[in-house]
Amino acid sequence: MTRGSSVFRLVSRPRLAHMLAVGAVFAVLSLLHLGLLADGSSVIGGVEAPASRWWRQDYFSTTPQKAPTHGKFEAHGQEWDWKGAASDMYSGYNGDGRNYAYWNAHDDAPCAGWDRHGLRKDDPPGCLRAKQWREIQDFRAMIGSGAMQKGLLHDTNNFAMDRVERCVLGFLDCPERPLIVSNFGYMNIRLVTSGEAIWLHPVMKSAEEMGFSFITTQHEDREHAWNITRLLPSLVHSLWQSPEDTFLCQTNPLCVRQEDYIPAEEDKYRHDMSIIPKERLGSLAPWRMISVSYWGDRPPGFGAPGINSDPQWGIKKGNFSTHILGNKFHFTPFAYPGHTHIPLSVEQRCLRAEYVPYEERNASALVLAKRNRLFHDEHNTPIHHEWGNIVNGLKDINYDLLAVANMGDKEPADQEKYPIPPELHNLRELSSEGYSRLVAGQRALLGIGKPEISPSPYIAVCLGVPVVMPYYTDLGPTPDGPAKWELFSFDHVQHGPFNTLGEPYVYAYNMSDPADLIAKLRKAVQTPIKPFIPEDMRMESLRRRVHAALFETDWEAEYNARVAENGGVPPKFPAYMMDHCHRTGFCQNAPIIGKNKGAFNLFPAAKEE
Repeated sequence: MTRGSSVFRLVSRPRLAHMLAVGAVFAVLSLLHLGLLADGSSVIGGVEAPASRWWRQDYFSTTPQKAPTHGKFEAHGQEWDWKGAASDMYSGYNGDGRNYAYWNAHDDAPCAGWDRHGLRKDDPPGCLRAKQWREIQDFRAMIGSGAMQKGLLHDTNNFAMDRVERCVLGFLDCPERPLIVSNFGYMNIRLVTSGEAIWLHPVMKSAEEMGFSFITTQHEDREHAWNITRLLPSLVHSLWQSPEDTFLCQTNPLCVRQEDYIPAEEDKYRHDMSIIPKERLGSLAPWRMISVSYWGDRPPGFGAPGINSDPQWGIKKGNFSTHILGNKFHFTPFAYPGHTHIPLSVEQRCLRAEYVPYEERNASALVLAKRNRLFHDEHNTPIHHEWGNIVNGLKDINYDLLAVANMGDKEPADQEKYPIPPELHNLRELSSEGYSRLVAGQRALLGIGKPEISPSPYIAVCLGVPVVMPYYTDLGPTPDGPAKWELFSFDHVQHGPFNTLGEPYVYAYNMSDPADLIAKLRKAVQTPIKPFIPEDMRMESLRRRVHAALFETDWEAEYNARVAENGGVPPKFPAYMMDHCHRTGFCQNAPIIGKNKGAFNLFPAAKEE
């Protein structure tokens, strides 16, 4: 190329020298970022390798992370905004003004002089953040090498691990143990519209605002969740699971720590410890296991959909728990007796819907039943043939009765088997947002027995729409009794906790008396109410409960008290619970190691320290 070429004509010598110098600087920085100029190392698969090569996070980069797979994702209590991602991730967000910082508020003397790029053997003894850092890098290396199921770190889990990593390095405020692991399915799909997800999304969001991060797996991947707790033992605050998975975790040597593992009494349910490598044994303490469910552990006679304590667990009478330490370790959205109440809050969901003044609403009421079959439930048998009379009972005040009852019944056979009462105006299937707008435009919501307990009535009154609810026995709409479960018994009432709000928010009718239904419905549609959220269901109340559960409750002390009560040995489940769980199929996806094919997967081993 000659000096007269286009390049040399467009770029002067000083300018070209400047550009080359800048390029060289960026090249060096890039090499540093990739770890090619680092002299530190980490142990990967038993081989010393530069730590930075496995550390692919640039904490000062403005490059946004890959978008989460399920659309919206909240980080630090805000709608996810990719443009503001970098500044938000480093902000150490303090959602309610409390200081949740651990590393920024504690003496970090044990970690003085620690170099994360250095050798593992040079980490200062007693430096927790060094231990946590090594666990994270080993875990990421296993994922990257394919040694574990890569699906464990889908986009939202990747983001959670990034947050935990920044926490350990002091870039974010967080608790000492910032990671919550879960294989409760609804936590993995937290933005769907089921009652469980509507409850858990604000719970998780509140915990994230307090510095926690969640790694979630599917329900059927319980062993992967257990494995994460073993590979990240110093980072895990707790493992949140369904009640049956908590039971299985506490009776499986791949999950519970060995000092609390008690072999089953019957040989057919006893795991063969001789074939399990030591490094693959569980490490989770029982007080770090939290049951999470919508229905709670219910005594006989107070079952819920798919839940019956007699055949499933062999419980004949009285309260029981699938958690070895009791139902205080069981989080539920309603105040079930003996459980830890983490309240359902519809405040944020409700406020996304537009309030419609009473005068601007349709002269109509909506039946709370999104599936055809709910009109044919045994609880509403007395009104199966009364819909003509019910609709006629509203005609003189010019009100219509609407339904959106094809949501969920996709099969034509189901729609033919469970026809919608022809007297109702049935609307087309609606999206979640469309359904909320429809509710906001009604003057009442009518319950007919199913769903048994639901967020919908709370969303309705939050939008200023009163609700009409049935009860079935002489105990009335807010039944009380010696078991204290009567209020939550679906043989007594639909949505007992909601009925405690009383008029004008909820009007209770006797299901066996259609005339009572008509009278209460007429009263509801003609009585305007202001938008209302029960005090204990506001976000601030939810945050207080979450904070109490995660920061103020000494779960280990609860465990120690139970052990002391049990003569100094860990408590155990009655043998019949294991037997019933397997015989009824509740535990069918939890094979016994050494007894069933495929019961033991060779999960990667944790690092030896």
